[in-house]
Amino acid sequence: MHHRHLPTHYALVVGFVLLASLVSVRATVGRGEGWSWRFFFLGAGFMLLETTAILRFSLLWGSTWVVASFVIASILVVALAATLVVARVRIERTWPATAALVVLLAANWALPLGAVTLASRAAESLLYGALAFSPLFFAGLVFGSSLRKAESIAMAYGANLLGAMVGGIAEYLALITGYRMLLLAVIAFYLAAQASKLALPVTSRGRSR
Repeated sequence: MHHRHLPTHYALVVGFVLLASLVSVRATVGRGEGWSWRFFFLGAGFMLLETTAILRFSLLWGSTWVVASFVIASILVVALAATLVVARVRIERTWPATAALVVLLAANWALPLGAVTLASRAAESLLYGALAFSPLFFAGLVFGSSLRKAESIAMAYGANLLGAMVGGIAEYLALITGYRMLLLAVIAFYLAAQASKLALPVTSRGRSR
């Protein structure tokens, strides 16, 4: 790219995807289910965090399907580990996990790929792997513990899915800001999730108050 911008054809496709997502979630989630900004922001943050992890390792190992598949598989393993912890340990407050997540994301921002170089590519991969995947574990803890308290699973997953679509679309901001700045967007999403309630109250007619 000769200069930072979002190409028009990208913007059109992104707009169509967002509109289709809004219609799909609206049609799937019942009118009386309410809405949860927490799960919306958690979905946006996790999807964007996953994207940044794939990008970091693509720069380290090359942009191939093998690299992407390995990173996605690693993310699923970390998410499973967090789910197993939540299934065995009831986490009443999510702010400690959110705080740890923000600190680790700040460490990723402070140590971009190439900031620390080691003689061994394996050791370097382990270092950046720990930096990239450790926030995902705490993100899983926050999501799992919040899901246990959700009044409606349909509402929670609907809001989370729409948030994930927004997080995926937010990746294209990198064309303007650069990929490193996406980590700040992830931090903003998780801080917004922590500040949000699990769900908006719903009246008997199914409208949020």
